Amino acid sequence: MLVVDDEVEIVEELCELLGMFGHITHGAHCVPEALELLGRGIDVTTIISDFRMPGPSGLDLLRSCRASASDSQRTCRFYLMTGQTDLTDAALQELAQGGASVIGKPVGPKTLLSLIAGDVGA
Repeated sequence: MLVVDDEVEIVEELCELLGMFGHITHGAHCVPEALELLGRGIDVTTIISDFRMPGPSGLDLLRSCRASASDSQRTCRFYLMTGQTDLTDAALQELAQGGASVIGKPVGPKTLLSLIAGDVGA
């Protein structure tokens, strides 16, 4: 599982929480760092990314993953965390077409865990 957020504390907290429930996690603090990890061949079935970050956004990460030659990156589950006012209708439509789910921020641990149930070890 890959967690991407420009806020270091959020990446650390989510990785720790998910690790407590059996998930293998990797953290990145920007889209280029996430793409570097994915390019190294880490095996992920789930990506949880912030939408708004300095530089490329979570939507840019989704686009890159879906365009990737790697079948696992094209088919992995993708969750985009955002405040409700961040997304335009066009962005929401693109997320839906890309198979991404939107998670409202802030997200509680129980909500997050229930959303990603079934990804143990990812």
